[in-house]
Amino acid sequence: MLFYVAGADPYREDQLGGLKLTMEGLTRRDALVCDYARRHRVPMVITLAGGHARNVDDTVRIHIGTILAARDAARVASAA
Repeated sequence: MLFYVAGADPYREDQLGGLKLTMEGLTRRDALVCDYARRHRVPMVITLAGGHARNVDDTVRIHIGTILAARDAARVASAA
């Protein structure tokens, strides 16, 4: 079982995280994790975490992106 704590803290506009990932970088991160679990048939638990972006809409977009990455990986798995 893979436990993925999908934090929004790495976002470059996060006030506490101190990291520099862009929205695109976070999207890629989520896709990599979800695709890995799908390819290796590892059950996955995702928790949404963190997020202190200057603009709360950015935090919401990051969390929605994580959900969409999981959905897309599940769709690919069910089509196979």
